[in-house]
Formats: sequence, structure tokens, C-alpha cells
Amino acid sequence: MTLNVMWFIGCKPEEKQELENAIRSSTVVLDILTRVIEKEIAQTDISKLEDYDSPSWAFRQADRAGANRVLKNLLKMTKIERPE
Repeated sequence: MTLNVMWFIGCKPEEKQELENAIRSSTVVLDILTRVIEKEIAQTDISKLEDYDSPSWAFRQADRAGANRVLKNLLKMTKIERPE
């Protein structure tokens, strides 16, 4: 499986293989980052009943949805196929 192309934005073609090797060998860091992102996703998914009492509840909901979308995209980047 190839890595998400977002990893290589701004990367020179001659540096791509070295960067890919570094990412694939950083499993401990990627696992920690995955846990942190998953925790953040769980927190942004929580809506409080009092949020709906606010006139700006729709903006809060939109903010949560946007944050969730970004976090899920980052989570996809941490999911790489690891050699057996």
C-alpha cells in the first residue's frame, strides 16, 4: 500500500523514498498519533444538550463537523501498511 500523497507535499522527488522509509519506520510515533487523533474525534462527536439553547448552535455544530473532517483526514494519514 502506498502512503497518502499528503505526506509528500513540498517534497523533492529525490527525497521521496527517504521520507517514505522514515515514515514507515516511525510506527511508535504513528501509533501514538493515531490514539491522540481518535481521542480528539471522540471529543468532537459529543454534543451537549445545552449547546442547542444557544442561538449560535448551528455554528457550533458546523465547527465540530469541520474539525471532525480534518481529524479523520489526519487519521487516514496515520494508517499505513506495515511490513510483516
